[in-house]
Order: sequence, then structure tokens, then C-alpha cells
Amino acid sequence: MELKELRRSIRWMPLLLTLAGLGPAAATPLQSGNILISTGNTLYEYTPAGAWVRTVPIPYPGGTRPTTETARDVVVDASGNLALYNGTFDPYVSQYDVAAGTWTHTTHTGWSTANNASYGGLARYESFVFATDMLTYGTGDSPRGLVRFDLGGSTPVRFADTVDFIDVTLGQDGLLYALASNEYTVQVYDPSTLALVRTLNLPFGKSIRGIAVSQQGEIYGASWDDNIYRFSAAGVQLGQLYSGAYDLIDIDLSAEGLLVVSSRFGNILFTDLQLSSLSSFTVGSAPAFVTFVPQVSDNLLVSSDNSLLEFTANGQLVRTTAIPSNDIARDLTVSTNGRIELYNGTFEPLLSRYDSATGAWTHWTHLGWSTANNVSYGGIASTQHRVFVTDMATAGAGAPRGLVYFDLNTGSAQRFADTVDFIDVTLGQDGLLYALASNEYTVYVYDPSSLALVRTVNLPAAVRAITASTTGELYGASWDDFIYRFSAAGVQLNRVYSGAADLIDIDISPVSQQVAVGSRFGTVILTDLALSTLRAFSAGNSEAFVSFTTPASKSN
Repeated sequence: MELKELRRSIRWMPLLLTLAGLGPAAATPLQSGNILISTGNTLYEYTPAGAWVRTVPIPYPGGTRPTTETARDVVVDASGNLALYNGTFDPYVSQYDVAAGTWTHTTHTGWSTANNASYGGLARYESFVFATDMLTYGTGDSPRGLVRFDLGGSTPVRFADTVDFIDVTLGQDGLLYALASNEYTVQVYDPSTLALVRTLNLPFGKSIRGIAVSQQGEIYGASWDDNIYRFSAAGVQLGQLYSGAYDLIDIDLSAEGLLVVSSRFGNILFTDLQLSSLSSFTVGSAPAFVTFVPQVSDNLLVSSDNSLLEFTANGQLVRTTAIPSNDIARDLTVSTNGRIELYNGTFEPLLSRYDSATGAWTHWTHLGWSTANNVSYGGIASTQHRVFVTDMATAGAGAPRGLVYFDLNTGSAQRFADTVDFIDVTLGQDGLLYALASNEYTVYVYDPSSLALVRTVNLPAAVRAITASTTGELYGASWDDFIYRFSAAGVQLNRVYSGAADLIDIDISPVSQQVAVGSRFGTVILTDLALSTLRAFSAGNSEAFVSFTTPASKSN
């Protein structure tokens, strides 16, 4: 492998799929429950019934793909975008932004895999992608193990570097499972700390090339001997099913308990957790890697009266969770894997994270961080492991102001833009960070990776909260009871009277493109991007901060 930079990004022009006759427009989201198939350096989306949905050619950086460099495993992130193991001796993690139709490519020195059709595994956890690594014989290709790529931009990390791995998967039990090249040893890691949890051996001689793991820790294997295997969490064989296809190479498990398996020759097979049924279809004749498009919720979260409320889009209450607070819990944002961050407090606030999977709370703070005691103030936004909160000069220590950036991977925090008092902040669906000043009309736009100021926009109407669409249009929730729509340059396009008093928060769903607005007295309003329809429900009679359950986070 030639020496490369640790990170190299190449942006590709959008693929005009519709014009090319290759399926839906690039902005059309992936459909939950569908299958993604990486085969023949092309990505396909199919329904489980075998109906074709779309085709996306997979580019290789530099334009010309060497014959050895084959696109391999594929995963879907929490925002519905893709990451692929793209290559062999000189691979990249290639990310595809479905909405924008663009590719970004990232690599790491010494990373490679042997040129075997079934090797090259990928798994995703939060903002990270894990890739298998093997000792090969190119220049500098002596490392082995697993490589963790941070899609948020930090330097990749190699670990478990005494083993050649051929597949890796995030189990539904939350642990990372890596299959060694001997085809039967499985190493299990904590994906947060990278610590080894345990090692288990599957029965020798089963030629397992790909693995998937259930909530109970049971392991399912796709085998080169044409069988699908089921093993206990200890590695004891519980069952097997002959697939009728030659040389199985990959396997994935849906949240609903459906297994999809692929072969060296393009066969796509489905079965259940008991291996009691079998159906199939074929996509070409090349090696195929498979993954499910995860189910995406478009529910709405409301922070109100120190409670976290989840509602369906129709206003039906799903669950209520008490927020531990000695003050007023304010704005909220959803990051990844069901984790929710809240602006928890006023003069001595906490950044409070709720893990919905475990029910655990974690809290951080930063010296001098505070907000004025106004019911609509205190904004929060997140992208991957990075969380941004508004800061104002109050009577707290040192009276600083600006925005505070928390890195939840390291627990560190830093203040920037420290000449302005801000009252709201949001991650736009265009990937930029928008911060609303306390004058209620000046919006500062930042790059969330570099923290550099991109531009400043002045709105013609006073608003208390903002959100931004994929095109950079701004939507504002106003204390005057109107919902506003502005162009990216700040020109007012239209407004609609909400029928609710004192609007304080606003969000856009990345799934349905609904706009949700919260009011001072608990009314939640839902509308569309054109502000052409309105419907509302009550979340109580206290302040309502709102966030959709699907993260707006993009991989920057």
C-alpha cells in the first residue's frame, strides 16, 4: 500500500440517478426494512420480496478503480446514509450521503485485507465505523487487527492488532464481534472502550465467513460450505440450514428477527432466527455483501416541566421519563443509538445525556456556562459525538458568553464565538451549525468541525428559535405566535399564525420533513416546509422544547 494521509476526503458530484434511469432521485431516503447489496462495485436497494428500488455506482478515489480494489461490506448509519469497505490492498471507507448524492472517502495508513471475495467486514457504532484489517504484503501493509474510523473526523484508531480479522459486526446486544481469519475464533469487544470482553470458539471446520449476533448473544454464521449456522453465545451449535447457494460470504440480522445472507455468486437468501424457512432471489453473479436498512422512527420528543415525553406524529403519548434536575430542563437533541442530550438548568446548567437503551443518565458541565432566566433560552445541538450549547453572560463565574462545544468521547469542552450572547443553536440539515443571537434576528453560521465562521445572516423578524433545511432555508419560532420561513440569505418567504401563544422552539424531521414547533404553554404544532397545513396537540401546560427522534447529524 502506498503511504497515504490518515484522512483524505474527495467529494464527488451528485449522481443524477433519475436522469440515468437508475432509480429514485438521490434525495429519496432509503426505505426502512429494505436490503442494501454491495456487489460488482455497485450498490443496490431491494425490498425483502426481491423488488428492485435503486442502483448506485460505487466510485473509487482517483477515478479509475484498480482490478484488485473491490467494494465489499456495507452499513447504514443513524441518519440513513451509507458507509462501505471500498477496496482490498488500498481500501477506503466510502460514505454516501443519500440526500446530497455525494461521496466522501477516508483511509488509514497500513489498512488492507487479503484478496478473498468474502473478506473485508464493516460495522457501525454511534459515530464510528469499524473495519477489519489483515497483514498483506504491500508496502507498509504489515498491521492487522481492527481499525476504528470516526466519521466525525478524528484520527482512526487501530486495536486488537495481533489478529487478522475477516468480518466484524455490532451485535444486537451492543457488543462488537470480530471473526478471525481461522474462521472459527470470535473476539468480543466493548465498542466504547475497545476493551476485550471475551473470546469464544465456534466448532472447528465450519468455514464461517460472516457473522451476525442477536440480542441474546446467539451467533449466526454464513459459511463457505453453503450452510447457515446458529450458535449459542458460548459457541455451541444449535442448528444449521442448507442454503442451496454456493459459498456464503455475508449475513445480517434485522431488528424484527429476519436474517439475510449472501453468496459469492449474487444469491440473496432470507430465513428466521430458528432457521426454519428459506426464500431467495439473485442480484447478478458477483460476490454480494448485504445489510438491512434499519427502522427509523419519526416520533417527537418534548422536554417539558422536567419530563421527557415521546409522542407519535399523531400526538399519541408513547412514554414519559423524569429528568433529574434541580432547575429547569430546557432544549434537547437526539444523537445516536437512542441517546438524548438536554440543556439542563439555567445559571449552573448541566449537559445531561439519557441513554434510552439502559435508562442511565450522564452529566457534564463547563466553568462559566449559563443562560439568562428566560423560558425560551438555552439551545442545544449535536452532530455525532459533538454537542453544542448556547452561553450567555450572566452573574456566573467570569460571565463568559458564546457557544460551548462538548466532545462526549473525551469529556472535554471548549468555548468559542465568545463575543456574542446566544439563545438558540441548531444543526442544519445542510450540515452547518446555526446559532441565534440574543437580539433575536442575527444568525451566525459555523462549520461544526472546524468551528470556523461561515457567514452571518440577519432576519427581518424577531424569533426565539431556528432550524435549517437541506437547502439552508431558515425556519423560526417567534414570541409573536407566528412560524416564519426565510431564505438562506434571510429574506422572509412566508409566515403562518400558529394559534398558540409564545413559540419557543422548532425542529425539522430528517425523515418526513415535518416541522415541529413548541410553545411556552405546552402546545406542539406540526406543519410542512411550505407552512401550508397546521395541526396541534398538547404536551401539558408548561414550556415545550421539541426534537424529532431521528438525528439531524451528518458525517462531516
